[in-house]
Amino acid sequence: MRERRAYVVLAGLSLLAAALSLLAGVHYEGAQLAALRRAVLASCAFAADIGSVPVPDRPRPSKLGVQLVADSRAQWRELGCPGRLPVPPGFAHWALVYHLPSS
Repeated sequence: MRERRAYVVLAGLSLLAAALSLLAGVHYEGAQLAALRRAVLASCAFAADIGSVPVPDRPRPSKLGVQLVADSRAQWRELGCPGRLPVPPGFAHWALVYHLPSS
């Protein structure tokens, strides 16, 4: 009888430990997801800042400058950022000149 009671207590404690472990894991996963979401939204803001810079006509913009705008716009799209990213003035023309994606 005593052995049976000990077995039931040990089984109960094992189940309790498993449940607590599961709850702790769910809480930790939720915190990780929230941190990842904040990081992605910060990357979205940075990509939007660079991806919306107007490209001047004079002096002739460098390919690197136009490439930075194009790459930032691509990053903004790939991250699935919320909202709409307007095409900056002058960008479509110079993207065409340098054979870069213009959207």
